[in-house]
Order: sequence, then structure tokens, then C-alpha cells
Amino acid sequence: MSTSFPSRPAVAGLLNRGAPDQPDIDWRATTARVVQQAKDGDVSTGGAGARDDIGFALQAIEATLYALDDIRARIEEACEVALAAREAEDEAGRALLAERYDDLRLQIEPLAEGAEYEGVNLLGRRATSLDDECGGRARYCVFAARLNLGEKSLHLPPPRDAFGPLEEVDAIIDRLDRALSRMDRIEEIYCRDAQALSLRLTGATAA
Repeated sequence: MSTSFPSRPAVAGLLNRGAPDQPDIDWRATTARVVQQAKDGDVSTGGAGARDDIGFALQAIEATLYALDDIRARIEEACEVALAAREAEDEAGRALLAERYDDLRLQIEPLAEGAEYEGVNLLGRRATSLDDECGGRARYCVFAARLNLGEKSLHLPPPRDAFGPLEEVDAIIDRLDRALSRMDRIEEIYCRDAQALSLRLTGATAA
């Protein structure tokens, strides 16, 4: 069984679940390009005006996407661990893999809490949305994701039975699959925010 992880469609392809084809859009590369264009356009974060607000928001989104990359890496490695546990024949081996899964799981929230750009955090439990002045009365709100392990977010439970029963392993694989799909949606939203802000940046620069 292959353990390579395409960004879409999460674990479904590995488990041959017949997931529908989805366009493979490199959202992070797109946003990095938008942010660089903003920097090339001499947008600073140290002054007043619409351009400064938009430039700040773009760089906050860029910092958020870097953190999402790190979180995704932990989830993908946890997928590999869970899939290995599914193939392990003895409970002792599965218990060791359960410890590794839990270690990776517990790294996620600190990464979200540390996703900060100059005091702005869009991922942590106490994250707040970023409301920008974009010139005149126009405003744009970049919403906080508040990424965590709870049921209303990634919903990644601990291995309470140490991967003893295969039913627990299968349930966690399903949760990891759903978590990767949620990550896809979050990343796409932030990249679309960056694209929308870049269009407003063009208007602010021309003003």
C-alpha cells in the first residue's frame, strides 16, 4: 500500500474509496505569488492608509498558510502511522504506533497558537478575525479559523485503546481523512482572501 500523500483527495485515494476527481490547485503557491506582488508594489505595514492595511492582511495570511503547511505535515504523518497500525499484526506494535500518532496529534494546537504575524493570529483558540480598511467605506474581513483538536474543528481524538482494536484504528483513519479535507477548505478560503485583497490592493495603489 502506497503511503504517498497527494494534497487532494486526502486519504481517500490511499484507501481506494473512490473519491471524486478534484482540481489540483496549488493554493499556497498562488498566495505566495500574490503576497510577493504586494511587496514588489512597495506595500508596507508601517503606515496609515488602505495599502498598508491590505499589505498587513496579506502577510498575516501568508504566515497563516505557513503554519497550515506545518499542521498538514503532522496530519499526513499521522495518516502514515495509522495506516501502518492497520497492517500491524500484534497489539504491542500497534500500541507504539498509537503513541506516535498521539505525539503528532498533540503538536497541532501549539502550531496553531504560534501562527502569529505581528500580534495577529487567525488559527488559535483565541484568534480574532482581521477587519481591514480597504479605502473609503470598503472593508474586508478575514475570518479566524480557530483550528484545534475538538469536535467542532479537526476532531482528532486520542487513541484511548492504544490502537488495540482495529475498529479504533479505522475510526481514526476516517477522522484524519476528514481533517485533511477540512484543511483543504481552510487553505482555499485564505488563498481566496489573498486573491480578493490583491485586487483591492490594485485599486488602492491606483487611487
